[in-house]
Amino acid sequence: MTRILGKTKEGELLNSLTRETLHNENIAWFWADIDLKQSNKDEFKDLQRALHFDWQSLNDQQGFRRSQLKYAKDNFYLGVFAVEEKNIKGYKVHFFVSQSGIVSVHETELPEINHSWSFCSKDENADKLINPMDILYLTLDDIVDGYFPIIHGLEERIEKIDRKSKNESMKRVFNQVFDIRSDLLKFRHLVAPLEDILHRMIESDHVKIEDHKIEKFHNIYRNLTRLSHMIESDMEITADIRDGYMSLTSYRMNNIMKILTVFSSIFMPLTFIVGLYGMNFKYMPELNWRYGYFFSLIVMAIVGFSMYIWFRKKGWFRD
Repeated sequence: MTRILGKTKEGELLNSLTRETLHNENIAWFWADIDLKQSNKDEFKDLQRALHFDWQSLNDQQGFRRSQLKYAKDNFYLGVFAVEEKNIKGYKVHFFVSQSGIVSVHETELPEINHSWSFCSKDENADKLINPMDILYLTLDDIVDGYFPIIHGLEERIEKIDRKSKNESMKRVFNQVFDIRSDLLKFRHLVAPLEDILHRMIESDHVKIEDHKIEKFHNIYRNLTRLSHMIESDMEITADIRDGYMSLTSYRMNNIMKILTVFSSIFMPLTFIVGLYGMNFKYMPELNWRYGYFFSLIVMAIVGFSMYIWFRKKGWFRD
């Protein structure tokens, strides 16, 4: 599906533009939004030729998984990711921006794009939309605002682990922690490049942003910086949880090994006595002694109790 919005030099918003009317001298700027999933291929190719943008950026496989910024003579390309909250899946949105218009291209319907489109289509907002950079700011702002529910959801998952960790098995806690760390890493790969790109856009001479609008893009940049700090903080928290549980596991394992060692040490001399008198030699004086059995039991009890007292004095039974 391709939809085109434009504004005349008289300030009127037009919601039903076609590609044939884009070069009308009375059009101050336009926004062409293209949903590749629903677009007609022939219509899409005609629009490519009409707008003269570098569409090869759409097929750049090397940068497809990262946000990108490319400069051309009279326009620039920006590729960013809108993120789905449920599974933290990124959907790339391509922006081609010039002085006369902006083109957004995406492969699925995105609520962030729809929200910006709805705002820009209202006549009462026409005065706020001076040029394509205003549309880019509004759309980027919506996309970045959509990041915050994701990081808040991840933090809630971390708090949930902390609350219920005493009643959960060690294996389940580890699996949950590593799942969260995996999602945080995935999310960081989407946020960090965009933060760098916003900084480059603000400082670059290739992207022409009016002085009174730079502060708006600074706000987006600050939000991205805040998100990066939140991600790093959550990564440290999950690392602390992981290390804490690994230490607790080692502590429990050491206690188990200590108990097994104590029992093994106590039974070693008893096993020696049993093995000694289990040998079937004919001339063993104690074998024919009437009280030999009881005496051997008493000796084994004394040996075992003596070793228990000795281990206790050594502090083996202390936590």
